[in-house]
Amino acid sequence: MEDVILSQIIDLTLDKIISLLDRLNKPEVSAVIHDKASRINVERVIRTEDDIEGSSFRRWVDNFSTVASLGSNATADKLKLHIKWASQAKWAFSEQIETLFCPGGQDLPSWINNIYKLGRYWVAAKVMVKLAVKQPSLFTSMHVSIIETPPSQSFTPGGNKKALSDVLQRLTEQDDTQDLIAQLGKVWLTDDPESRFRKACHLTLTVHAEMQLLSFYDDHPELTPRFLFMGTSKKACFLCHQLMSRHPLDIGVSACHQKLYPSWQPAECTQSKARKSHKVLLWELSRYLEQIVARDLRTRLGVQRPRTLDSTAGPSFPTTSSLPSTW
Repeated sequence: MEDVILSQIIDLTLDKIISLLDRLNKPEVSAVIHDKASRINVERVIRTEDDIEGSSFRRWVDNFSTVASLGSNATADKLKLHIKWASQAKWAFSEQIETLFCPGGQDLPSWINNIYKLGRYWVAAKVMVKLAVKQPSLFTSMHVSIIETPPSQSFTPGGNKKALSDVLQRLTEQDDTQDLIAQLGKVWLTDDPESRFRKACHLTLTVHAEMQLLSFYDDHPELTPRFLFMGTSKKACFLCHQLMSRHPLDIGVSACHQKLYPSWQPAECTQSKARKSHKVLLWELSRYLEQIVARDLRTRLGVQRPRTLDSTAGPSFPTTSSLPSTW
């Protein structure tokens, strides 16, 4: 059953899978893999020639070039095999990978995160089967509806040449923000922070899947599920998680990856009662965000933050879950 679900996932997301493979199939990535594979530290990664775990990891590394060279014409069966290979990066060989490719606690290279993303398709199939076995009633009573994706919208700050200054004055309640603007210029590595800010505010706004589902239940309360949990193959972003935690339904998600997307926008509601409720929620969320920004401008400006993984690069099972010994 897991293979059947994975095949369907591949059919639905083939373009994204091919995109991940294309990112892996770069000369600089292949060069790193070849160099590291030929100089694996025997003492730290593979202790002896008879070490089964170490030998398995060597075979995993050797298979990289085969996976990376898969093209858009790859069959679903081949993709399934290599997606399962990618899942081992997180759940079987994460320690060896960090030792080999991230010595001294360095950040993970982006191509390793792409392997993690690829492996999550197999994890998603396994989780779905596991949930169906434990909670079959969730699936037997399932209602399936098509939700039309809301159109994207453009956003610009208009012709205001002092947009950054106006925002800072409102957030900090200070008339003179020149010192703060100068500090931001140093952080952004620019002599013209106002121009940098205006360019960053030219956005194409999109509605995330979580917001589309939340809006659907607002407009169709009779279809509100008994089990108030939103199952997604990705973690929720910061803004989706914040709005959902304030929503009356209090629908839960597995996790939040804490990444904030400037292009985020909420979904519109057709019911007048739901629209009024959403206005209050969005106002509360806006006030909360402004308070966070004002606080960080006072206390954390210029502080280097650790790189935030996106919704597909981190682990997808809860830390208490167990994985089968065979993959």
